[in-house]
Amino acid sequence: MLKYGPEVSHTVLDASVDVVTAPAELLRQIHIVDTPGTNAIFRDHEALTVDFVPRADFVLFVTSADRPFTEAERGFMESIREWAKKIVVVINKADILDTAADRDSVEPEVFAVWAPAAQTFAALETCIATTLNVRERIR
Repeated sequence: MLKYGPEVSHTVLDASVDVVTAPAELLRQIHIVDTPGTNAIFRDHEALTVDFVPRADFVLFVTSADRPFTEAERGFMESIREWAKKIVVVINKADILDTAADRDSVEPEVFAVWAPAAQTFAALETCIATTLNVRERIR
């Protein structure tokens, strides 16, 4: 879990939850939970994801451009929809998509990121801040 703190720190709550704090303004209003996902090797990791998502206000569904979308991911996205959660799909490793047309053909709203190029996160950060406004957090 990533949340606001006056300095960067790391605390282990239990075997499956670490809390990291950082002095980022966005984190004053939201907490970010990075779950192991739906294709986790360990079933307790997948259970952790299933436990956190229904409590979330907003879901960033991160998948990778270097592998096909799996049936498990499709099923999990369906569950997210049934829980009436806002969802944004993030395609990691976007640098392997050859052309802008390739990137533009991916639906729904997609933010292509590439970890070494940190500037690719600006549009995603703006989407989070504007989509998850105060009214939506209260709802």
